[in-house]
Amino acid sequence: MIDEILPSPVGTGSTFADYDAALTALYPQEAAAIASARPKRRQEYASVRMCARRAMSELGVPPAPVLSGVRGEPLWPGGIVGSLTHCPGFRAAAVGRSSAFVGIGIDAEPNLPLAEDLLEFISLPQERARVHALTQSSPEVCWDRLLFSAKEAVFKVWFPLAKCELDFTEAVIRIDPGSGTFSARLLVPGPTADGERIEGFDGRWLSRRGILLAAIALRRTTGQGEAGALPRAGGLGRPVDHLADGDPGVLLTHPHRRARSTESMMPSRSPWPNTPEFATTDSTIALACSSTRTSMPGVEGARSNW
Repeated sequence: MIDEILPSPVGTGSTFADYDAALTALYPQEAAAIASARPKRRQEYASVRMCARRAMSELGVPPAPVLSGVRGEPLWPGGIVGSLTHCPGFRAAAVGRSSAFVGIGIDAEPNLPLAEDLLEFISLPQERARVHALTQSSPEVCWDRLLFSAKEAVFKVWFPLAKCELDFTEAVIRIDPGSGTFSARLLVPGPTADGERIEGFDGRWLSRRGILLAAIALRRTTGQGEAGALPRAGGLGRPVDHLADGDPGVLLTHPHRRARSTESMMPSRSPWPNTPEFATTDSTIALACSSTRTSMPGVEGARSNW
């Protein structure tokens, strides 16, 4: 499914099930990184890396270990950018050549509503108004969860480029229910790529088989290497300049103070603990607020796998 919302130069791999063979196929470095994790986490880790190697093979890239950086971001072979995601019943990977793409971010979430207290925690009043309006008009999509998924996709592109966190109030996102797209405009100076400052992102979303998907492919401009490539069907990435400051669209948030765990949280500025056993249950996201983290029931969190 993930290939439907990404451009054809992006290699993808996905699965709706886990396989024991994925565990035995891990590289020694990967197996060591996840050795102390719970069985469920090890299976997720292995399955999404099986997807990653399938995605790399679509580009003609030899299989290679995919370890994790200081924030849990996947460390790809040279010349490759990409993203990983998993949620209950789905794992996926997407990769592209860095000569064609500045960055890629994907996220999968179950099409289930967020807990009301979580929506309030991650959103501003105008966000909630927009989500409630969309819920009234098209209740088959859990728009609060899709907002969350779009945030994840944006952050997964942002962090490898900026090497810093993006706070809840530092970008504006608008979801278009008719076209299956969303647009994000950064409210803080973005990172630069090819001499151009990135001002925002465009993405696509999909709802199918009980799964919500959000994806961004930040494309370089052909022949110029600019970050501000105009979007084309399935592959989106450009500085977004069409959202006015007063636009009622959903405010996108990505925290420097967010993290998830199945356990009570400890103070940290990192959105992911730098531990291989970091994982969440199907019913918990914990969000970090500076020095205080609050457990939020009702959400699958997968930030240890991009």
